[in-house]
Amino acid sequence: MAVELSAEADRDLAELLASGLERYGLAATDRYVARLREAFEMIDSFPRIARLREEIDSATRGFTVGVHIMFYQVDDADDVLILRIRHGREDWLAD
Repeated sequence: MAVELSAEADRDLAELLASGLERYGLAATDRYVARLREAFEMIDSFPRIARLREEIDSATRGFTVGVHIMFYQVDDADDVLILRIRHGREDWLAD
């Protein structure tokens, strides 16, 4: 099993961290990064833990971390591709 970030998810993560540093400071951002790491580890260990988000498509799952949702897909080898990391209040269905 492996967890990989798409280019879009990598950009989402960079924006999330930059915004967190600007708004909440280093200590709070570090705590949030720890939560994100725990989520990556959980998804790596249990790739089908999150529910399917059929409003997106039949293969995409959504795992909530704080106020964000990690959208990802799992292949037959249980490898995970994180597609996006979006704020729960964003209109992510419009993308």
